[in-house]
Amino acid sequence: MIKNENQEVNVVVRALIFEEGELVLTEWKSKRWSFLIGGRIDFGESILTALHREIDEETGATAAVIKLAYFSENIFKNQHGQEFHEYGYYFLVNVDRVICPGGAVIPNPDSPDLIIRRTPINAEGLYNIWPRFLVEYLPRDFANDFADCPRFLYSRNDENGVVESQALAAAFGVASL
Repeated sequence: MIKNENQEVNVVVRALIFEEGELVLTEWKSKRWSFLIGGRIDFGESILTALHREIDEETGATAAVIKLAYFSENIFKNQHGQEFHEYGYYFLVNVDRVICPGGAVIPNPDSPDLIIRRTPINAEGLYNIWPRFLVEYLPRDFANDFADCPRFLYSRNDENGVVESQALAAAFGVASL
């Protein structure tokens, strides 16, 4: 990929982990953004190795992958104006233990400014989740036991912060919204 100054390419893996019908996620203590457990893939690391590593590092849990739920291309600028083209793999997983027992909020070892908590799988619970396509797709797919997944999505934030998301189902011959 050709990139200019101030442009970055990210490849990330994220885990869809559910406890008692709620989504486990990481959130900045400021509540500005929340996101799924996971992170960047290290150079030379396989996608699934990275997924298992990230889940273990952040939660101490061991995961069993059920299926790929979403693959996304996400184009955005961060708060410092740096542009990102992010490829994200979002996997539905089962873990070997409860991460947030009784709905507890726990620290995320990645940063003292991060917590791990559970949230309802609806627009109110997902109000600050990143990437934004999850607000639209996740409640519906969760209710349908992810039968229409995997979904392939393209999202772009424009200059005014408006997010455009498109399902690329036809290109991949898979389910659409």
